[in-house]
Amino acid sequence: MGKGINGLRDPGGDRCSNGPPPPYQETIMKLLTILIITFLMAASSFAADIASSKISKPAPTRLNIKFTSLSDDHCKKSQELIDITGEEYAAECAAAGKWRLFKIYDSEGRSWIDISKDRSLWSPMDIISYDPQYNFGYFPTVDGFQNVEWILNDQSTPNWVIIGVAGQNRRDNLPATRYLIVKLTETTVKICGLTDSIKQAEEFITSTPACSITVNTTKIPEILKNKSGR
Repeated sequence: MGKGINGLRDPGGDRCSNGPPPPYQETIMKLLTILIITFLMAASSFAADIASSKISKPAPTRLNIKFTSLSDDHCKKSQELIDITGEEYAAECAAAGKWRLFKIYDSEGRSWIDISKDRSLWSPMDIISYDPQYNFGYFPTVDGFQNVEWILNDQSTPNWVIIGVAGQNRRDNLPATRYLIVKLTETTVKICGLTDSIKQAEEFITSTPACSITVNTTKIPEILKNKSGR
């Protein structure tokens, strides 16, 4: 090592030093520290997301479904109901539980479903024909639908029925299809909704909807109560 005058260390003779690092080294160390902290935080968040995704989610509600046929082979003419309603034609079709189901035709080609239990008769299609909320088209008909869908509870008792209805859309006069959601209780029949597809109707039912419209009840003679065309 070189020495200067009077034995002092030559500034140019020894470049080593134990003093503080140059400023650029401090900057690099700070950047590395920030990068490491950021990486650790991202890794922790990713691990949390993975763990969260593995938590089991509730399974979607599975409906207990029963289909009954509307085909002519499974329906039988009901002269008694023709006499009661005064309509062009009526036939009793297969139903679920203690319910009875009738397919009704008027003289203008419209058709709909009536539902009966004991001595009570309900006509949900009155809502389709006259209620502005549900009257989606002209000349509603259930023709072309092969069945209706019943939703049963845990005791296999029907709580709901989904009825397909076709008509001529009021907005553009094009063919349209809707599905009427009907709530069944021991003493009432209620209209709960109208959807574009059967899947939407099923999803609607699982959401436990409120049913605002109660269908009017018609009392039927004892002879029809005790007679079934099925």
